[in-house]
Amino acid sequence: MALAVLTAATPNVAPVPDPQTTISGWEIAAAVGTCIGGLAAGVSAVFSFLSARASRATSRDALEALAVGIRPHLRVSTSLTDTDAGPGTGIAVAVRNESSWPATDLRLEVRYRDGHVTKDSRERIDPGAHPTHGYDVWTVPVKGVRVAGPQAPNPYSGDTVDVVASAVLTYSDERGIARYEHRVRPSTVVGTTPFDSRINADERRIR
Repeated sequence: MALAVLTAATPNVAPVPDPQTTISGWEIAAAVGTCIGGLAAGVSAVFSFLSARASRATSRDALEALAVGIRPHLRVSTSLTDTDAGPGTGIAVAVRNESSWPATDLRLEVRYRDGHVTKDSRERIDPGAHPTHGYDVWTVPVKGVRVAGPQAPNPYSGDTVDVVASAVLTYSDERGIARYEHRVRPSTVVGTTPFDSRINADERRIR
């Protein structure tokens, strides 16, 4: 007897999504939005940093330009002073302002060859020459030096070079932006004064 085998057809059933692993379109959009927002914030932070750095650089450039514009120019020279040996037989370092801008916080050190250092200071030297009494000259006596005096052919001849190593002047502009240094060494050239920042000195900006 023939045996009929009936095979039941399996219906096409759509898979049921797993709620734990299924990501909705809204969730994808939210994730993309969060990513874009974070990227935008990062880009904004970078531009803010660059803008701040550019602003600081601009401020520094403006301050530097101002420092250059108001730089005082000081002249260091020598004047005769009286000593126990007679009138005009000693010397002093003389400082005057030959520019159009004030110099402030002035410090002058006279450094002797025996290692001794004398220090003097002054708050301010105004610029230029007064119409009636000339320049405002700051004088600082040099100790232990004797020179020939005003009646001699070379009034400044003496033992300055043997006694003094250098005179060092530091000063700032009126705003205190920059600071400068003059290091003046005694001259041995006949006919010149012992200290003259035009011929025997090193000048530099120190701040």
